[in-house]
Amino acid sequence: MEKKAATTLGKRMLHRLTNAGTMLGGEQGEGAPPPAAFGGSTPAKRGGHCPERSEDRSARAYPLLEVLLAIGVIAVLLGITIPQFAQSFAKSPGEEAADAMALAVREVRASAVEKGESRQILILTNGIEPAMESVPAVRLPQGWRLGIRRMTESKFRKPEKKEKWSFNGAGISEPITFELRGPDTTMELAFDPLTGLVLDE
Repeated sequence: MEKKAATTLGKRMLHRLTNAGTMLGGEQGEGAPPPAAFGGSTPAKRGGHCPERSEDRSARAYPLLEVLLAIGVIAVLLGITIPQFAQSFAKSPGEEAADAMALAVREVRASAVEKGESRQILILTNGIEPAMESVPAVRLPQGWRLGIRRMTESKFRKPEKKEKWSFNGAGISEPITFELRGPDTTMELAFDPLTGLVLDE
């Protein structure tokens, strides 16, 4: 009797353990993560090649190359246009000589006013030569010639030998106009008899 009761109790316990194992197995099967998450048979390789990353790097490399090419083209264009732009604003030799003549005349007149004495400028075929050591002579560029027209004259002419232009002690002079004639161009400088400044055309 006791043996039979023990056998029955053992069967019941075995049955309960079997049911418990089945329930645990079912829960693990339903909610368990895939084997790969726990280091299964398909682990991710750390040092493997990733196509998506390579494509991203290539996409970033192309815009950088385009920027460098654009910068190179701009640099070449600037190197060509800047010298031409600067030359367009640079003065010609004739213009530089005209500016030097205007400056010399102003300095001669200023000296006449300051000292209250007459000052003279010698007129040459290739420039002017103030009769003052402090004011340098002005020479026209090679191939240029100087013409002169006084108040009573209607046309430009070649300066006479040792022809002079004078400022009195008050800084007043005879009205005079110079012609600077170059190989390809001609310029005129008309001076104000009261101020010694170049008159605007």
